[in-house]
Amino acid sequence: MVMFMFALVNINVASKSEQGDRFWLPFLVIRNLYCLIYLSKNLHKNMHIKSFLLSLVLLASSQFSYAEGYSSVNFTLKDTMGVQHQLSNYKGKWVLVNYWATWCPPCLEEVPDLVNLYDQHKNKDLMILGVVFDYKNVKDVETYVDDMLMSYPIVLGDDAVAAQIGKAEVLPTTFIYNPKGELVKIKRGLITKKYIELLIAQRKP
Repeated sequence: MVMFMFALVNINVASKSEQGDRFWLPFLVIRNLYCLIYLSKNLHKNMHIKSFLLSLVLLASSQFSYAEGYSSVNFTLKDTMGVQHQLSNYKGKWVLVNYWATWCPPCLEEVPDLVNLYDQHKNKDLMILGVVFDYKNVKDVETYVDDMLMSYPIVLGDDAVAAQIGKAEVLPTTFIYNPKGELVKIKRGLITKKYIELLIAQRKP
């Protein structure tokens, strides 16, 4: 019965994680720790389960705070042209922060859609910031940007940038902020113009 419950929670968390929703991360933590409780209860009959459960609650609470914290960060990024981009300056617009790398095939594939999206929406309701990671040198980045006709601002990624926006387990990864400046989606993997336009349409008041 217990293992069946684990399976149900795992399936639910996995499906939510694919949508890039950080809210579900605490449930994954709880599921794993609950499994440890179950196993330890059978291995160590005299274990203080109440104390362990209290630690579990505290850990879960900290995870919820961590997830919520991402929505309130007013990041400031400097692009390769020396222009400062602060999230609060784009209030009223959707903001996409796209992590990519020059060696990444899916990153290469999504560039035309991002360029098209930016060119069509930049003066209306959307801003795109491309953040490049794991590059050899600035010259390589500039050559890549020129070859791909990337019209949106490019930021050189580093630990300071990741500390403000968040880390990415895979490339590309896109952090999506609504017009209020709230992080509403983390899209891991290739992103398309159609995906973004549908997301914006679904969330219009």
